[in-house]
Amino acid sequence: MVQDKGYQIFISYRRNGGDCYGKLLHEMLSHNGYRVFFDNESLSAGEYKEQISSILRGDECTDVLVVVSPGCFERCKDANDVFYFEINEAFKCKKNVIPLFLKSYNLPVNDELNNLMPAVKKLLDSHGFLFDIYSLDSLISRVRKNIRAVPSVHNFILEKADLDLLQNIISSPEIYSCINEEVKDNVLKNIFTSRSNATMSDILMNVVNTNICNECSLRHNFKYDIELTDTADIGIPGSNPKNYFMMRENLYYTKNYANTFSGDTFKIAFISDINKLDSSFKEEKFFFSESLNISKDDLTTLCALSDEEKHDFYQNVMCVKIAVNKKRVHSLSVDINESGIFAEYKLTDIDTYQTQVDIRIQFLMPYLKGKSCFLVSINDITYSPFISFAYNESKCRVNMIPFLNRALNTEDANIFEGLIEVNIEDEWIIPMSGIVFVIES
Repeated sequence: MVQDKGYQIFISYRRNGGDCYGKLLHEMLSHNGYRVFFDNESLSAGEYKEQISSILRGDECTDVLVVVSPGCFERCKDANDVFYFEINEAFKCKKNVIPLFLKSYNLPVNDELNNLMPAVKKLLDSHGFLFDIYSLDSLISRVRKNIRAVPSVHNFILEKADLDLLQNIISSPEIYSCINEEVKDNVLKNIFTSRSNATMSDILMNVVNTNICNECSLRHNFKYDIELTDTADIGIPGSNPKNYFMMRENLYYTKNYANTFSGDTFKIAFISDINKLDSSFKEEKFFFSESLNISKDDLTTLCALSDEEKHDFYQNVMCVKIAVNKKRVHSLSVDINESGIFAEYKLTDIDTYQTQVDIRIQFLMPYLKGKSCFLVSINDITYSPFISFAYNESKCRVNMIPFLNRALNTEDANIFEGLIEVNIEDEWIIPMSGIVFVIES
């Protein structure tokens, strides 16, 4: 996917009531190959309006999705209201504007309708869809048919290519690496051409050659346990622990490489706002990355800590433990800035020059309460993943929304009181797939 181009889709929402749904749209559309703008930080009105205008006036942005939630238009007569500015600017820039109505929203009637601002009236007259969280796959499908944006090549491959064929090739690196390069290329290209066309065969060849190289990993024994609990202290000075859960995560998997894994160091990241990361960061490779869901004020407090205090927070509050080939590795450095929390590790006395590497990651993560989405992303080709999400039913509700490259059958998901388990046996799940857990506390 091209990373340094502008946004194709702009998501507009009212923070009070629409933020969770906007975030969910962002995750789903991003993982379908689109470049999506979603702001979840509190910028000043002046800064933000300039950013909005810059995005909406650009040729890359073709579509604007507006989350219509109860009460979202009440402040639209305020000249400084950002939500109305987004809608009005979208129409002025002649974008394809699509309203998405939450089930709890009631359309205005009579005097209410007459008192609406012009851009709001135009929005309500536009063709839109019901935003039903329990039929999200259907909504995303309808949205994709009605937007002008074109997803990345990677997503096109997911839809058009023969996935079974691609998976069989990638999952047999020992066979792939033994074939003469010229013969291999001709055979594969002929197979792909027979199943698609000449252009598509070139695309598929590029995907195979990229995924079979040393950087690509095939994951087995994938087990991801997540537990949401209350906490009396999140370790951030001045924070209110009542505003947070504590997320306990335990991830284990085995990586299989086509050649050998090598490297002296690796990095992991907890990202506060993926939209603000520059192209150089996006190109950097991380062993593990996850979104960071804490308040802007608490992140600012963490940024102001000394280097020693940042390291102490990472080691003793988040309790991050990583093992490679069953040997503990220790962090070289920890940095906390406005983009998130980043740590670098050194692989010492560990034989990593091999085709199979075992990874185990454990940590605790402060997690802001309220309506939010937790994404479990499949970013490597993964076999038979097992994912569990535990929570206290008296404290919150959790719904599961899968977006995998195969249908999630009833027998794959076990739903108990306070526990959701997904077990996909004997199947490959390909990248840009995952599960969104929608948390309402």
